[in-house]
Amino acid sequence: MISAWGRLTFALVCALTWAACTTPNTSGPTTPVAASQSVGNTGPKVERRPHHYLFAHRILPQFFFRDTDSLCLALREDPDGVLGGMWTSLGEVLQESDRLPGDGLSGEWRETDDGLRMCIITFPKAEIMPEALFAVLAIRGKKRWYLTYERSLMLDALQEEHAILCAWTSDGTHLNYGFGGDHSRAAFEKALQLFFKNNPDPAAETSVGQSVQSEDAAETTI
Repeated sequence: MISAWGRLTFALVCALTWAACTTPNTSGPTTPVAASQSVGNTGPKVERRPHHYLFAHRILPQFFFRDTDSLCLALREDPDGVLGGMWTSLGEVLQESDRLPGDGLSGEWRETDDGLRMCIITFPKAEIMPEALFAVLAIRGKKRWYLTYERSLMLDALQEEHAILCAWTSDGTHLNYGFGGDHSRAAFEKALQLFFKNNPDPAAETSVGQSVQSEDAAETTI
């Protein structure tokens, strides 16, 4: 059961969710995502799902960098409840036809011996590029990371399931770290271990990862 402090923090997070959904970000374009927008430059056009995309790629990173302490306190106490409430709050400001169930959404708080604190998030099933299968909000000292494990496509004859480790920075830059694996939690954990072993400084992320100004990074900001 979530405590009084947890409920208070949860209410704050939900209020901030509403604000983030309705307040334009002056650092970039303000065109909202619509279900009619398509993903991919080749092959059949696939409708983007704003509920899934905005939650993983806009709402969570914006909150994390805007109010790290409050969000992490809430996630530490009740990760599933806080994430579920934020998912529902986002759905309330979307068109009814764009709302998705939060089946499978969950969080796991971890703290390691080397001072790394993080919440590993499992999203509802990612069906199209570049929806995220997993993400992690991580802190070590003054360093903060928001990493996503995004659905991608291995361009070979087998067309195997593939995902790649990416990140959003505090200034809204999207980074592609160029390594990943299949869609499993085990592959994601392996990618995280490799990332934190290298331990890049967030201030130097653009020299570690490949900055991506993709269709998705360029078109949509809340």
